[in-house]
Amino acid sequence: MPVLALGGPGYVWLKTTLERKTTDLKAFKIADSGHFIAEEQPEETLNYIVNFLK
Repeated sequence: MPVLALGGPGYVWLKTTLERKTTDLKAFKIADSGHFIAEEQPEETLNYIVNFLK
């Protein structure tokens, strides 16, 4: 199953953890964001989600 992971400061942990759980991972680090990525970088977050769902 394809999995989308968007991370801020915890990106490395998120990516490392999910790499062990799936073989179809798309992981991206969202720059200039903290814990609340969707609130802090809404346009970038939405772009990743839309492209993932295409």
